[in-house]
Amino acid sequence: GLFSLSCFLALNEQSFPGFAERMLGKEQMEAMQDSFTEADFHSDSYARSLDQNMTMVAFYIQHNTGIGLQCFSMGPLIIPGLYMTAFNGSVLGASFGYMARGDTPGGNNFLEFVTAHGAFELTAIALAAAAGLRIGMGWLVTGGLTRLASLQRRAVEAVPVMAVSGVLFFLAALTEGLLSPTSVPYLFKAMWGVFASTLLVYYFVVLGYPTEPSRAT
Repeated sequence: GLFSLSCFLALNEQSFPGFAERMLGKEQMEAMQDSFTEADFHSDSYARSLDQNMTMVAFYIQHNTGIGLQCFSMGPLIIPGLYMTAFNGSVLGASFGYMARGDTPGGNNFLEFVTAHGAFELTAIALAAAAGLRIGMGWLVTGGLTRLASLQRRAVEAVPVMAVSGVLFFLAALTEGLLSPTSVPYLFKAMWGVFASTLLVYYFVVLGYPTEPSRAT
């Protein structure tokens, strides 16, 4: 929700002047412009070797997983976890909204770059934050257990959530390093983004739908 709201506010500069600058800062805005103005994925001069792409895959795994771990580690404290998640969602939304303006230099390249891997990456961050917050709720809502037992139970429940988050971070890094910056036609990148979103919907809605009524424990 914050991501979408921030994206909308940054996109509509006339209605909400200066929002993107307050969220991102001029330096970050200029850095994104410069980076994606130069990133002409369909130019032979921009072509990267497989070694370079694999190096970037490793960087994305380290960098994006680091963001996820920050959100997760703050979750048990609840308020810092909510703040970290809200901050990341708002900044990412403002970045998308600002770059999606028709007059932003490099905007089209940015949108082409994020199309394929965005669903995996953003969902992974949200899951990491949710796993941490689930642990944090363990010492607030105990369900009749001692606080220690409740924390232990919530921690066990958070493990598979973090496991899925890790898988999504890995898939996002592979896509971001090997597909997003290439000269592959945009249609293929868009179809991969649709496939990723469909896969996530299937996992959470179809496979995650309860088949038996929950039982009180």
